[in-house]
Amino acid sequence: MKELEALLKRERTAKEAPPPPPGWRPRLAEFATVWRELGVKPLYPELYDMAVKTCRDWMKCYAMFIAVWETPHKWLLFEAAMAGLDTEMVARLILEGRIDEARRLVEP
Repeated sequence: MKELEALLKRERTAKEAPPPPPGWRPRLAEFATVWRELGVKPLYPELYDMAVKTCRDWMKCYAMFIAVWETPHKWLLFEAAMAGLDTEMVARLILEGRIDEARRLVEP
């Protein structure tokens, strides 16, 4: 019985984390800061730059841009970026399969 109590006590103390130091307050950090501090390099740097410069929610845009990159219509995304159009909208249209609408947006 004592062995079981000792085992349970050991498991409980292993699961409980020590308290944070006094004066420590958690806060939110931006993804870009975390990526930079951890040394994370984007897999597609050109898509990452385009997402950061053209979208508000750049993480969502970066994921969409990578998905578009794997389609044969990726050139529409770059034409939209060069024309200064909404790249997020063009990527969404391509991923939804509405290629003709994306083409109409991009081509003059």
